[in-house]
Amino acid sequence: LIAGRLAEEYYRPVIAATSDKDICRASARSIPEFNISAALEENAELLLRFGGHPMAAGFSASLRNLPALMKSITERAKKQLNPSELVPSIKIDAEIGPSEVSGNNFKFIKRLEPFGAGNPEPIFLNRGAQVISARMVGADKRHTQMQIDCDGTWWNAIAFHQDHNLKPGDQIDIVYKMTLNEWNGTRRLQLNIVDLKMSEQFTDTAGTSQQFL
Repeated sequence: LIAGRLAEEYYRPVIAATSDKDICRASARSIPEFNISAALEENAELLLRFGGHPMAAGFSASLRNLPALMKSITERAKKQLNPSELVPSIKIDAEIGPSEVSGNNFKFIKRLEPFGAGNPEPIFLNRGAQVISARMVGADKRHTQMQIDCDGTWWNAIAFHQDHNLKPGDQIDIVYKMTLNEWNGTRRLQLNIVDLKMSEQFTDTAGTSQQFL
């Protein structure tokens, strides 16, 4: 969770490690521009165990090998990555409203599970939604819970780890996933907001990759 959250926030490959006596165990999360699994395989002689895929991996190693490992991976990253070109983007599968995603289409999406690196969960774009209500929730008040109107239908939505300072009446363009929320025995469709912007600030880009962040 630590590595994933940092990689998401800073859009850089991240390795988070803990040590127990003379052994360290680590989790790595990366970005599309850097194959973390290949970086570990290149340094297999320094590792006790490792595995994963290009975007996520884990390993264990002797603490005495950790400095050499970090130096090697850092040098590889410097050769492959140009910080000025690292711009996070979101691949949008379709521009479609929540009402069209619900019903039989949502049942079809559920049949595509489990989602993961090789089978990403579908992500959709809806323009011009209107904020009905919004408030910060969670123990640390870092999640935005809202009700939004998409083409005349009200939807509950949650934006995890996002503080957008929204107010009723705001017009927003949302990038979202459709999820099923279960609470107190009630099951209800909910929008998981991946990202959003005020409608007048949205600028479309060519292709299916929209630079929302």
